[in-house]
Parts: sequence; structure tokens; C-alpha cells
Amino acid sequence: MNWNDGKEILENRNFDISNCSIVDLCKFITVFTRNDRFSDGFLSEHIKNGNVLKIVSQIKSLIDNEKY
Repeated sequence: MNWNDGKEILENRNFDISNCSIVDLCKFITVFTRNDRFSDGFLSEHIKNGNVLKIVSQIKSLIDNEKY
């Protein structure tokens, strides 16, 4: 996945992240934290809308099932 694909994925609330790798999921977390530096509130927006929880939960699921 490239960075532009990630932007499209984040804008699509119905995107199924279950096919993303841990690396791709960590890229999303990186995007949230880096963008927050330039756009105040970006990270909290994605915490509130559930994206961060969805991503962290998927990372945990992959680790628990040793699919990394």
C-alpha cells in the first residue's frame, strides 16, 4: 500500500482493514500522529470517530493469531 492509498482508505468509513498488514496498520497510526503536528486535532478526530480503536484492535487480533 502506498501513502495515497492510505488516505483514500481513511476517508472510506466502510473500508475493511482486516486485509491490511501490521506494517500498513502502523502506517495509519504514523499518519495520525504526524498529521496532528500540522493539523491540530487530527489525532483526536480519529480517536473520536473510532479509527484508532479499529486499527489498534486489528493489530492486537493479528498478534493474538500470530498473523504477522
